[in-house]
Amino acid sequence: MNSLFLSFFLLIQSLIPCFQDHEIHKPSATNKVFRSLDGGQTWQDISDGLPEKFAPGCIYVDDAEVLLGSDSGIYRSRKNTCAPNWIKDVYQGNGISDIFPGKAGRYARTYEDGFLQEVMNSGVWIPKYKEFNGYWVRSISE
Repeated sequence: MNSLFLSFFLLIQSLIPCFQDHEIHKPSATNKVFRSLDGGQTWQDISDGLPEKFAPGCIYVDDAEVLLGSDSGIYRSRKNTCAPNWIKDVYQGNGISDIFPGKAGRYARTYEDGFLQEVMNSGVWIPKYKEFNGYWVRSISE
């Protein structure tokens, strides 16, 4: 009886790894973005979830979100979360040099493709004001 129980137990135990979720862990950035919740006395690395070779070029912060612009795109996270969850925004173009607010919504400046405008806080950016490409325009007056 004991040997039958042991055989059954070993059979079940051998099947368990087949049913476990196998997560793929991509390398993640560290020591790129920090935040302080106590006025700068201590700092927390909140880079986890960004690409490993992420190099932030600009930052935009409002009441609810943090947006990071880089050569690899725009990444956003909710501002008041315990552990930031970085999500890559959708747009076609090259690296981001600036992100700033406007009356009609947020804008981003690309290195080579002019301006982008975010569609109503959706994380989707559409080309705008491409005729300024080649000029160093820092903001848009609406």
